[in-house]
Amino acid sequence: MGRGISSTKIEQMRQKINDRDYLHAAIYRLALVISNELMDITQDGVKNGRSRKKRK
Repeated sequence: MGRGISSTKIEQMRQKINDRDYLHAAIYRLALVISNELMDITQDGVKNGRSRKKRK
């Protein structure tokens, strides 16, 4: 089993979330991934064609 996240790693994460440029880039990447998923587009820019099960 894992030992958890080290205090050094936590401090690195704190520094990143306080960095405006890092946060902006991270939000942009998340939005891009979500948009591509919603539009069903692969990394090549081609429609994926996979089918998804509808939620009940």
